This record gives sequence, structure tokens and C-alpha cells, in this order.
Amino acid sequence: MVSSVKPIPGTAGQQVRVRDMLRAVRDYFEVTFVTFSRRGEASSVRQALEAFVHTPVVLPSRLDRPWPLRLALKGIAQAYAGLTGLKRSNFTIGRLELTPARVRCACGDKRFDVALFEYWHASRAVAAIRHDGCYCALDMHDLLWQSYDSQLRRRGVPERVRVWRVQRYRAREEKAWELFDGLIPISEGEGEYVRGRVVHPEVFVTPMGIDTKRVVHAWEPMPTPRLAFFGGFASAINRACALRCARYIMPRVWDRMPAAELWIVGADPPREVRELETDRRIRVTGFVSELAPVLTEARVLLCPWNGTYGFRTRIVEAMALGLPVVASPDAVHGMGLQDGRCIMVGRTDGELADQAIKLLADAQLAVSMSRNARAHVERCWSFEATYGALARFLVDRAGRGGRRAGADARTAGVSGCD
Repeated sequence: MVSSVKPIPGTAGQQVRVRDMLRAVRDYFEVTFVTFSRRGEASSVRQALEAFVHTPVVLPSRLDRPWPLRLALKGIAQAYAGLTGLKRSNFTIGRLELTPARVRCACGDKRFDVALFEYWHASRAVAAIRHDGCYCALDMHDLLWQSYDSQLRRRGVPERVRVWRVQRYRAREEKAWELFDGLIPISEGEGEYVRGRVVHPEVFVTPMGIDTKRVVHAWEPMPTPRLAFFGGFASAINRACALRCARYIMPRVWDRMPAAELWIVGADPPREVRELETDRRIRVTGFVSELAPVLTEARVLLCPWNGTYGFRTRIVEAMALGLPVVASPDAVHGMGLQDGRCIMVGRTDGELADQAIKLLADAQLAVSMSRNARAHVERCWSFEATYGALARFLVDRAGRGGRRAGADARTAGVSGCD
């Protein structure tokens, strides 16, 4: 596996996905993990990775330099982003940290049956690691050009500049897909998109899974009609969603149910979110070490997400616990969920409030929704149905790749791992 994202500490969704990928493939493969870190942290990172892989390879970060050089490299990354329409992370990961030469040097003379790349940023390194028979796959995580578009919109980037940058990013991302033998989208919706735009790579959809043996159906709501929102507040979309719940959805709920509460759960809430507690019906918890006890006391989870890219892991977690979910269409895009059976969908603030009120007022409906949600998770999103299925797919493809073997690998070049 070649990845800028590590499976530690496991607090972010992308870290959890990498960790669970490793848990699954380790049962079938001897795993080498190639990443990078600051020089002073390399030893501890390597030691932590030993719990997940057989051979951790931690390259020293090229940004770990004296501050004048580090500042210059960041300036180059900014200029690269401005000229190409890509992100600074594309330069940092693909042009500095996980270049073809560094990855080839890190792997030495080892030959691999499968190479799994996390995100497309280091896709140029496929040429360095591929040999006859090596099946190279890309775990996409998201349609990154869509999330990039959303970021630029939130930052207020002028329309013409935003469109130009997104078009350039999209073209580069989709061109990178053709370097691989297999692509791993995160949802069926994104899988359909990818299949319509690639010629050679296979497509194997792998949603975010959950260990249903560890996460049990434990929904025991409080007598008070409590609604919940949860998400990491490092995300601007999560901040906007929490404010939407408090300012636009809950007032409609309170018109009908004045005693209802809203609990906003997530680490590092910004000041504008914390200030919502001036309304005594709103509780902002901040970080909680165990989500289950907090979420299982709520009656409804609200997820008014904007944007059709990615996969809402929070919905899977809530459904696994049995917590009924009310979500926007974007939040469940491509997830194969049936409105009214295991989830309730609302397009507007008013519809979201109405759906929440239905569940708060009808205990029998809520119990049915809870059971259906858990059954759907066990059927479609269990660890075996997602990461286990992917691991078996890769076993079947092992040694059957290498469409561009030979010349590409030889021309990759090696100039030292530093």
C-alpha cells in the first residue's frame, strides 16, 4: 500500500478506511506500507504501523527542512496549484513525498502481486512499482474534483476561476484513473460515474464498512424528544450543517414540540457553534470518547449534508446502532437507501423537520425504522460485505495486472529515497 494517510490515530474517516483496508488485506497478503512523516516522528510512526502491516516503510518528509527552504517549497506548491488548477497537496504528495523515484527506492527489489494506492495524488508512482503481473488498484475515497468544487464555492472563489480550476482538476484526476488496473469507488453512485469515464480499469465499489460484531444495536432513546447531529468540525460542511440544524430545522420542530432538544456532537466546535448553547434546548458536547452512549439516547439523527461526493460514514454508524436517521438527498446519494424504510429523506428544511417530527411522534414507526436500519447495515455494510469482499477481489486479481509493465517501470528512475 502506498498512502499519505496512515491508519493512526484512527480519529478521521480517511484514517479509519485505511486501517480497515489493512485489517482486511492482511489476512491474505504480506503487506508493505509506504508512507512519509517528519524525521523526528518516523520511529514512532513505524512502530505504530507494525500493528497493522508486516513491513512499514516511513520515508523522511522533504518538507522537514530549515524554515527558509520549507517556506520556499510551500511557495512552489502554491504556485504549482495556481498554474495547474490542482491543490497544493497534489504537489506535496505527488511531486515531493511519494514520487516514482522515492517509491521505487523504498520498495527496493521486492516484487508485488498487488499495489494499492490511497488517493490519486501519487499515481505517477504506479510506473515505478509496477512489474509483470502486479495488479495496481486505486482506492479513490471520493470524487475529489467534486469535493474540490465544494471547497472553492465555500471560499467564495470567483465563478470563472472556480470553473477553470475544477475543470483542470477533474481532467487530471480522470486521466490518472487510466494508470490503474482497478478503481475502488466509495459508493454505487460514484461507481456509475467512474464506469462511464474509464476504458481499461475494472471498477469494484467498496463503501465504508463497519464491524457489526463490535457495534451492536443499542438504541435506547430518552423520554425527552432529543435529536442529534454529529461530525468533525474541522470540516466546513459539518459546521454549516450544524448551524442549519439549529437555525432552520429545529425552529420548525419546536413549533410542534417545544420540549425537543438538539445535541451537537463533535470535536473542536467553533465559537459560532458553541454559542448555540445560549438556547437551553441546545447542547454542544465537544469531543466525546464514546459516541454510542450519546447517540443511542437520541431519537433521531439529523444529516442535512450538501454535496453528492463521498460517503457519509456517520449514517452507517448511526444505523448500525439503530438510531433513526433523517437526511438530505445529497447525504445518501449513491448509498442505495430506500426512503421510508430504513431512513427518512427531506429535501428542504421544512421537509427535514416534518420527517423528524413523524419519528418523534410515532414510536412504532421509529422502532421499525431502527430495526430496518440495522438489518440494512448487516446486509450491505458489514466488514465482510465491504472490506472483506475487496480483499477477496484483490486476491483473485493478484498477479493478473501490469498492463503497462516493463518500459514504464524501467524509466521511472531511482535517485535515492531522500
